[in-house]
Amino acid sequence: MLKTATVRPGDRVLELGCGSGVVSLAAALRGEGIQVQAIDSNARAVECTLRGTELNAISNVAVQLNTAEAGAGEEIPEPTFDLVVANPPYYSNYRIADIFARRAAHVLKPGGTALFVTKQSEWYVERLPQMFASVAVEPVGNYQVVRCRARC
Repeated sequence: MLKTATVRPGDRVLELGCGSGVVSLAAALRGEGIQVQAIDSNARAVECTLRGTELNAISNVAVQLNTAEAGAGEEIPEPTFDLVVANPPYYSNYRIADIFARRAAHVLKPGGTALFVTKQSEWYVERLPQMFASVAVEPVGNYQVVRCRARC
């Protein structure tokens, strides 16, 4: 994820399903004025991410216990993010990937980028063009990063 993510000074970044928070923490350290919002539906993941911000004295990461589903995460504002990153769990038969993709499409600024990590990109290539202006797949090691550009 981080090998393909471009985080610029002043960017607003959202990580959906932050898990341990490593991607959020790394994104927060990429430049001046970056603001990161990390959400996860698992309380342990949120605690882990909060602990990471404390141990590393990172103050520009807001961590939230919530889901990415529409209606459940109304605290997530309308299109205000430059970058959305997610590594959806593989066990949900793409149900969670769909939730993450819909939320990303909803909160990205026009022209913003969403990145999804996967081992199999077929579902993303088939479904995401309905939500985004462009979809491209980039192989990275044993994974693929699906790069989506928000509609303008």
